[in-house]
Amino acid sequence: MPSHVVDHAALWADGKYFAQVPSFGKITPPPETLSVREIVFSVTKQLLGDSYTLNEDFVIEKPTDSEVYDILTYALPILSEQSKFFWDRAARTLGSMLATAKYPIHAQTSHLVFWWARLGGINGPTIKGTSKEQLSEFTRDGSCVEFSWVIPSDTDPTAPANRKIRFGIDPFHPDLRTRLSGSIVTDYLWSEAGGMGIVSQKGGKDWRDKIEKWLFPNLEHPEQVVPGCTYFVGFDLEPSGNITLKHYYMPPAPDPNVENAFKSATNRLTSDLSPFRAIVGDLHPSLTKPLDVLIDFLANEGKDSGLLFAMVACDLKPLKDNRLKLYMWTPRHTLKQIIHNMTLGGKLKGPKYDADIADLTKLFKNLFPYAANDEDKELYSQHIIDDVPEAYQEEQPGRHDAGLLYYFELFVDEPNPYPKVYFLMDFFGRNDLTTAQSVEGFLREVGKPGESGWFPGDIARACPHRDLAARTGTQTGFSFGIKPKGWDVTGYYSPEVFRAAEEAEERLKKLNLKN
Repeated sequence: MPSHVVDHAALWADGKYFAQVPSFGKITPPPETLSVREIVFSVTKQLLGDSYTLNEDFVIEKPTDSEVYDILTYALPILSEQSKFFWDRAARTLGSMLATAKYPIHAQTSHLVFWWARLGGINGPTIKGTSKEQLSEFTRDGSCVEFSWVIPSDTDPTAPANRKIRFGIDPFHPDLRTRLSGSIVTDYLWSEAGGMGIVSQKGGKDWRDKIEKWLFPNLEHPEQVVPGCTYFVGFDLEPSGNITLKHYYMPPAPDPNVENAFKSATNRLTSDLSPFRAIVGDLHPSLTKPLDVLIDFLANEGKDSGLLFAMVACDLKPLKDNRLKLYMWTPRHTLKQIIHNMTLGGKLKGPKYDADIADLTKLFKNLFPYAANDEDKELYSQHIIDDVPEAYQEEQPGRHDAGLLYYFELFVDEPNPYPKVYFLMDFFGRNDLTTAQSVEGFLREVGKPGESGWFPGDIARACPHRDLAARTGTQTGFSFGIKPKGWDVTGYYSPEVFRAAEEAEERLKKLNLKN
């Protein structure tokens, strides 16, 4: 598999994909007593300065559920057809999610303007790739963005800032159908010019720099893209309007013929986490203990778990808030096995874990009622899977194959790792509507308020390109994570950028044939 080098600086300077704006300091949120339109224009002008002329004379003809998105759709200039494509098909989902979460209007504006100025260009071409190297592992249809929201278990889903919005992008070049260097992308977005005064620079990039140097010690230049490596960039959107970045590496599978420059300290699909001992001590000495707990589990109680390393990630946060995340995949997925992995074979125990596992079991039984009374029942796909890209069908297991994903969080000064399990519902679900109804049933069972149908309705508004009952693919996953205090659940969503475009084209062809 050949490597490639991209001139990233030239890409950032290309006004077709990245808005050319001066760097600014922190914006001053206008008074909330102003109209939505007045707030949107105030914040947008603060972010863009005199770099672009906004259209201020328009009437919104077909409003969506996001007034901020609608105003910006008319006000902002079109950078290119590529930019417009991802604004229409991906930023539309983001706008809806921000509106549903009831972020302040100034924050909704900041986040959407940042997408327009900085993120459309890293979503790749508008035409779906045909090889594994040209497709993202993030989503079923191979598109590059996955949105998510962390859903509190006790707050009203109509309250202000009622959930945390995040998303991840597998960055691709908008013209070349090649991956971009993940570290160069985060360097740009973290910089003053790339961050536009919105991206948080607290904490620095030390962990990410150390991880990359450890993982690829022979890399000649950070602009090189390691063959077979997948890079994700994560974005945590704050109600303040600020953004915190996260960085992910999914290293290549083992290759005896790999060039020396691209040899990695570890590879995906290994059960051996011992190479991480060399890096965790450098990140922070206290991370050694939870790593050793995890390694001991895999060697003993978890030796038959089937868990294989998949990905490593960290936040770009201050040390006290940062975490090292080790992702692992397994083809085994009974309730008994899930509980075994989430408690590290009984290593994690006590009243807190008992309560957390009881709620995890409730989620499992709501998602998979056919396995509710049999803890040894293997999960299976409840629908016909006929859309896996050919590039993946004969490849090694991963995102497009049956299995569960876990991660284990290592926090500074915490003696144990904290686990999270991801149920890949685009594989295991019956359809997106059934999954959403099951999640709402779980949230109701643990005491979350909300009118009947609120959760499927939120998703349908965010992803209106089709009926949720038609199939799976929009609700990519749902996770349950045990935290130092309590637990959290997160829903993950794909706007199905490529498949939605393909289906729209098919509908148009059928309509033309009838006419």
